[in-house]
Amino acid sequence: MSQPPYTQPVQPYQGTGYEPTGGAQPSYQGGYQPPYQEPLAYEPGYQDSKVDLESKGYRGDYVPNLEGKFPKDNKPRDIFFVLLFIAHLVGFVVVIVFSVSKSEPSNRNSFIPQLPANQWRLIIEIGIICALVAVILGSIYLNLMVSYTKPLIFIGFAVTILTFLAWAIYFFLSNFIVAGVFMMLFVVVFALFITSIKSRFPFAIVMLKTCAILTREYFATQVIGFLGLILTAGWIGLWLFTVYQSQKFETGANYFLIVFLIFSFYWTIQVVKNVVHVTVSGLFASWYFMHGTVGMPQNPTIQSFKRAITTSFGSICLGSVSYTHLTLPTIYSV
Repeated sequence: MSQPPYTQPVQPYQGTGYEPTGGAQPSYQGGYQPPYQEPLAYEPGYQDSKVDLESKGYRGDYVPNLEGKFPKDNKPRDIFFVLLFIAHLVGFVVVIVFSVSKSEPSNRNSFIPQLPANQWRLIIEIGIICALVAVILGSIYLNLMVSYTKPLIFIGFAVTILTFLAWAIYFFLSNFIVAGVFMMLFVVVFALFITSIKSRFPFAIVMLKTCAILTREYFATQVIGFLGLILTAGWIGLWLFTVYQSQKFETGANYFLIVFLIFSFYWTIQVVKNVVHVTVSGLFASWYFMHGTVGMPQNPTIQSFKRAITTSFGSICLGSVSYTHLTLPTIYSV
């Protein structure tokens, strides 16, 4: 009976703090001990939203070496822009208080239509219904994206091209030749664009499917998005009310208030949107670097949201006001 090739058992991982599980330890002839290699917390290559680390011999208490990748800096950044954002909200409240307390002028000249109370109520009800329909359709689309990622991408491309083509035909039949030519140009450019990025479709499909699975798995991301939608809708309603009340002031003061209110509207909208964006991005980053390890927070979405409204809030305010300054010249020119 021949001697097996490996006769001297060796514990190559002894003393390193890591021992593979799920089977016998490897043994090597002559006392050879291979160099220790730290296992990966996440293996590249998409299979599912979770990597089965136990079947690959990784212990559940494995802690990756993240030193230098995630420096522990708990200090708030860009505090000046946090204070500036708060000051601008205080100014907005002051405008509301003075506008409401001011008496109604006899000759109001407002660009906000004066509608009866029942019509305003109807507008609010329609807005609520549209928001609920958007939430339902978004949930359905998210679940479809997990199972039918590739078909939905191509359906989206096809719908875009067909929409441009339909508009082109409509403009040609209506004798708007120039508009029809522009629509046909959009069709050609978009078709060429799709052809040029064809090689990137497999990667895009994998990334989109992974994001859809994570969004469905971590339901808090959808809750944060819905809360952002409610806050945005409430802010728009309050802003319209404030603009309407500000028309009580004289013409000179009224122009100044309109400029300030438009600035406040866009800045606040961008802050709310970017808080949601940073929260969801933080979840994806936590999953990518720490999935399957004890370093992964129990509620990564909540932890990311806490960072977004504390240490990162100043940076969010800075980025939002920068975008607002780039947008406002176009708005004011109109």
